Amino acid sequence: MQRYGDIVRAQGDHACEAIGLKINRVAGLTKAKRIRDFCVETGIRMNIEETGGSVIADTAAVHLAQATPRMFLRATWLCNDMLTIDTATGGARNQGGKTFAPEAPGLGVEPILDVLGEAIAVYK
Repeated sequence: MQRYGDIVRAQGDHACEAIGLKINRVAGLTKAKRIRDFCVETGIRMNIEETGGSVIADTAAVHLAQATPRMFLRATWLCNDMLTIDTATGGARNQGGKTFAPEAPGLGVEPILDVLGEAIAVYK
């Protein structure tokens, strides 16, 4: 479900009981939260995850998943363990098959700037 209208139509047609909500595929956390809220209000269960991202992206997904009522959350998935380069310290990590959003400010990750390289753009 890449667009909000798709999920509205699917719900109206009674065409789904669950969806895979991938934050990057819906253009970010704000839009993903809107879709998550709609799903909660209309009874659609979700897998909330990222599209194969770093610990930074995975942590955003875990925050959204953890803030979702349990009965509407099917699962979440972390893929940062499969990457050979770590882009941040902290964040949501697999701990015996479970993960939790960090309690630190923001996402709870500290980017490793040497790994990420020069900024492509800076917005102030």
